[in-house]
Amino acid sequence: MKKNYYQLLGISATAANKTTLKQATQKRLQAIKTAYGVLSNPEQRQLYDEQKAGQVDNTYYDLLGLSRDALPEEIKQAAQTQLSAVRNAWHVLSDDDKRTAYDQELQLKTAQAKAHSTPAATNKPTGTADMTEVQNPYQAPDAAVDDDWEETDVSPMATRGKRLGAALLDTLTYMVPLLLAFIILYITGNADMNTLENLDGEDKEVFVNIAIAIVGVGYLLLIIINLRLLYLNGQSIGKYMLNIKIVRSNGNRCGLGRIIGLRIIPIILLSIIPVMGDFVNLIDVLFIFQASRQCLHDMIADTIVVQIS
Repeated sequence: MKKNYYQLLGISATAANKTTLKQATQKRLQAIKTAYGVLSNPEQRQLYDEQKAGQVDNTYYDLLGLSRDALPEEIKQAAQTQLSAVRNAWHVLSDDDKRTAYDQELQLKTAQAKAHSTPAATNKPTGTADMTEVQNPYQAPDAAVDDDWEETDVSPMATRGKRLGAALLDTLTYMVPLLLAFIILYITGNADMNTLENLDGEDKEVFVNIAIAIVGVGYLLLIIINLRLLYLNGQSIGKYMLNIKIVRSNGNRCGLGRIIGLRIIPIILLSIIPVMGDFVNLIDVLFIFQASRQCLHDMIADTIVVQIS
C-alpha cells in the first residue's frame, strides 16, 4: 500500500461517503490543475516563485511533489502521476467491496507500523499539502496536462456485465438495417425467395438495389450516430443505452481520434491476420477479467469504461 487514499483526498475515513468522496476528489483534481496551470506557465511560475521566495511554504511544488528547480517535463509528469493517484483513490474508495478490503489492509499496515516505529515526525509529507492552502493568487491559464485535462472524470468503473451488454446492443443495432430491409421487402412481396428465383434480370436488379439502398442508408445513419456519440461523450449506441462511457485511464476525456485510431483500428487490423486474428479477439475479451477491467483495445488506447452517475 503506497498511499493513504484518505490523506491523499484530504478526508477522514469516518466522513467518507459517496458524496463527500466525490467532492474531495474533484477538489483535489482542481488543486492539481491549478498548480499545474501556474507552474507550467513560465510567467505565472516566475510570479509565484517571487511571491514564495524565502518561504518554507511551497504549496504548488509540494502538491505535485516537486522541487523549485523542476523542469517543465518533470512538472507535467508529476501532475499526471498525482492525477492517476487521485483517480485510483476514487475508484477504490467509491466501490464498497474495494473500500472494505482497503480499510482492512490500511488497519493492518497501521498496526504494523505502530508496532515497529519510533515516534514519528509531524512534518507534512511531500505531495500532501493541505487542500485549503492551494489557492491561486493569480488567474491561472487554462493549461492542461494533455488535450482533455478539462474533462477529467471521477465516475466508478463500469461493470463487466454492462460492458458485455453494451457490446451486444451495438451488435444488435447493426442487424437492424438488415432486418428492416427484409421486413419492407417482404411486405412488398419481394422477399419471397421462390418468387425471386423466378424473376427476370431487371426485376432481380430492382430487388437487389432496394435491399442495398435500405441497408446502406441504415448503416450510414448508424455510423453517423455512433461517431457523434463517441465524439460528444465517448459512447456508442450500446454504451449510451446503458449509461457508460469511454475515458482515458487517468479520467480525462477521450478524443474521437484516439478511440478510432488506437482503440478500434489496431484490433481490427490484428484480427484479420490468419490464425493470429482468432487469438487476438479471444485475448481482447478475456483481458476484461483483470483488475483494471481493461480489454486489450483499452490497454492499447490507454482507456477505461466508466459508469455515468
